[in-house]
Amino acid sequence: MSLKTEILCRILAPYVDKLAEALLTADIDFEEATLESIAEIICFKVELTVRQMTRELNTRMQNGE
Repeated sequence: MSLKTEILCRILAPYVDKLAEALLTADIDFEEATLESIAEIICFKVELTVRQMTRELNTRMQNGE
């Protein structure tokens, strides 16, 4: 899955969950879905940053820096 596709899926997932819930319960809170979506984006970006930093640190350690 490409990076853009994964980001889009993470952004839309809370809304799809809420829409499915609304179909079953006739109740929906879009504010909660928005906050959840923003949290997903932040967590995803942090995860990518940590992975990149880890790779960089491993490379530096292997080079004796």
